[in-house]
Amino acid sequence: LVFDPQGAPAAFVKSIKAPFTPLADLNALPENAKVLLVGNDAIDIKDSASTALQAWAVGGRRVVVLAQKTPLRYTAIPADLELASNEGRTAFIEDLDHHAMRGLQQKDFFTWGPDHLVYRNAYGKPTRGGKSLVQCHHRLANSALVEMPVGNGLLIVDQLLTAEKLSANPVAQKLLL
Repeated sequence: LVFDPQGAPAAFVKSIKAPFTPLADLNALPENAKVLLVGNDAIDIKDSASTALQAWAVGGRRVVVLAQKTPLRYTAIPADLELASNEGRTAFIEDLDHHAMRGLQQKDFFTWGPDHLVYRNAYGKPTRGGKSLVQCHHRLANSALVEMPVGNGLLIVDQLLTAEKLSANPVAQKLLL
């Protein structure tokens, strides 16, 4: 499933000929799907604290939420992630052996594209309930990519500029895949 009002992730998924079902909203998520991709800036302030994505993931599904201007917060996330206001041009893989990082190197998270930004509004690192996959900002105290178990499922929040850089950045493409 792809919920992507902005269009970049959906266009990329379509370009690689991967089958997907586009969603008009997040109100009625089909029970038979296994993966939900939420495009950048798709979640509004009223839904940023909703437990709906967790509830859908709990049965063994995967939810990937790309960078949001109003990131998931409070009860929407099963970890102690603190919202932060930041941006940066360098980030570091925290777990090189993680399957999402296969084929990537530390240097791949250095200055993406013409504006050189790699992340924006990265969360404070979780101390429980989540695993930081990409660390960043001052003293590497923030996380731009976090995975959190939800029952048998998984919720991933990505404050890297993955969606914004998909058209020209192979690292962003690899991460989305």
